[in-house]
Amino acid sequence: MERRTFFSAVALFACALLPAAGAAADTFPDRPIRLIVPYAPGGAMDGTARLLATQLQESMKQTVVVENKPGASGMIGVDFMRRSEPDGYTILIDTMAIGVNPTLNNAKYDPIADFTPISQVMAMPYALAVNANSGMKTLGDLLAKLKANPGKLNSATSGTGSQLATVAFRTESGTKFEIIPYPGGGPGLLSVMAGDCEMVIMDMANIAPFITSGKLTGLVVSMPSRSEITPDVPSAPEAGLPGFEVSAWFGIFGPKGIPQNRLEYLNAEIRKALKTPAMVKFFKSNGSVPSTMDSAQFAAFYRKEVDRWRAVILANGLQAKN
Repeated sequence: MERRTFFSAVALFACALLPAAGAAADTFPDRPIRLIVPYAPGGAMDGTARLLATQLQESMKQTVVVENKPGASGMIGVDFMRRSEPDGYTILIDTMAIGVNPTLNNAKYDPIADFTPISQVMAMPYALAVNANSGMKTLGDLLAKLKANPGKLNSATSGTGSQLATVAFRTESGTKFEIIPYPGGGPGLLSVMAGDCEMVIMDMANIAPFITSGKLTGLVVSMPSRSEITPDVPSAPEAGLPGFEVSAWFGIFGPKGIPQNRLEYLNAEIRKALKTPAMVKFFKSNGSVPSTMDSAQFAAFYRKEVDRWRAVILANGLQAKN
């Protein structure tokens, strides 16, 4: 009897603790959240992060501080996040660069095992364009010129995603040309308008204003259907290039081991923020589509992206040599 009484008392004590534990878990976040941007201020990602932070603050009633930690193709910011406590208070926004830098730039981390994918933010197509005075009006015109001059023409790129999208186009179209990286979207686009490069493949946020203004001629967008922002430009399937269906995307990541309840909370709050009028207007203005993925769906998507682009990098000899 004494033994039964003892264990009953233990059970009652444990039950008494449960509401307190649950209440403690429900207090997250009870201090500011740091949203790391691994690139310099002023770019498309920085603008997206700051608008998202504003929406999250209003919803969560907690400060979200955007911190820029640029350098080494984004790897400085990623490494800072990776070494942070996995408590949900330090998160990071990045592109596919986080998944390919170990292959492309010898980043010393595992792109799958070392992170917690929290939420995709949005996806945005790339567009291929040429100088409006080039005489090329259709993708067929460009392909004919590329095939008549194998290896002699140049394509401008800016950033990891732009480079990989250009490799995907080169593979899918069966053409040969040189890929010229530029340190920013502006210099890359100007190189085409100046005639230094014959073509450019860049995300819609950077390239769409030049297409809609008539400075560049858009030939194809890398999505299953046409973009509302450039409705006259054919989609990849329309152009006969289904393998050129590629998206630039932003996603939120945290260190490995974030508790499941905090992971799901952050994902739900981010998805709610993406539906606010300010975010919807912002996405529509740059031709991107807000994500609806939960954390498990984003993790599965991210794994597929890592595998896809690792194969492309290795097959094309793009990985760092040192």
